[in-house]
Amino acid sequence: MTANRTDAKPIEMVVGRHSLRYEPPDTIVVVLQGSVDEEDAVVISKQAVDWSDGAPCLLVIVDIRQLSSMSQQARKVGASMGYRLPPRATAVVGGSFAVRMLMDLVLRASELLGTKKRFTKHCPDEAAARAWVAEMRPLLLATAGDGKGAR
Repeated sequence: MTANRTDAKPIEMVVGRHSLRYEPPDTIVVVLQGSVDEEDAVVISKQAVDWSDGAPCLLVIVDIRQLSSMSQQARKVGASMGYRLPPRATAVVGGSFAVRMLMDLVLRASELLGTKKRFTKHCPDEAAARAWVAEMRPLLLATAGDGKGAR
């Protein structure tokens, strides 16, 4: 996926009840619905790694408004794959208090496992999420270009 990202067309895929959309050159939108199990988490994480291969940064929007649960194994997968992604901004959209705390737990565990140069923000809707990740792009590009361990 590294060849001429700006000319690439958006790519959509479905994983169980969840959907992923790659929007070139550096944005991934994930919509989680219902329960996320280990198999879902593996496919989603590997696809994010594939789509971001060679990218200097990644903008991620995760819509959790319809997420009800995430298995312990899925949380482990989510936390353990983060080091394979470039510097990123992750905007989390919606979700109950409990589900937002669950997402925070996964994202913090990812940081403890070696993921650096990442930023997270909870947003009320997709428009706010898109605005925030767009604001983060210049900072991420500068961070990625500093040569101090982009991943």
